[in-house]
Amino acid sequence: MDWNEERREKQEKNKKEREYKEVEVDKSHINYPPCIDSIMKGLQDGRKRALFILLNYFKSLNFTKKEIEGKIETWNKLNKPPLKEGYIRSQLEWTFRQGKILPPNCDKDYYKGIGVCTPEDFCLKIKNPVNYTIKKSRWKK
Repeated sequence: MDWNEERREKQEKNKKEREYKEVEVDKSHINYPPCIDSIMKGLQDGRKRALFILLNYFKSLNFTKKEIEGKIETWNKLNKPPLKEGYIRSQLEWTFRQGKILPPNCDKDYYKGIGVCTPEDFCLKIKNPVNYTIKKSRWKK
């Protein structure tokens, strides 16, 4: 019984430590990292992985559901062929039922696998596309 109580307390403590700080960026002039910029131009291959990346990226930057839907709709029109509307709806619903999840880190094969990893010098100083956007926006201020 004591062991279970200690374990539960540790899990609650870890959960509190993992909570994200609210991020403030200028949504009208956002600094996309090169990988996100490439994705936003539309893809032929890797569209489902790109959707996963984009949904988590925008949600981590505190975009509203309406704003994300608009960005995803615009992006999907640029894809050849576009993803089916039902698939996008289900992914949007799933994403908004979850807590905040960061997109995959830059060192993962997600970006290289879909051919959008074109790092610049600043990319070497960050681990995640969200970090890129936050640091760039703070740096420009």
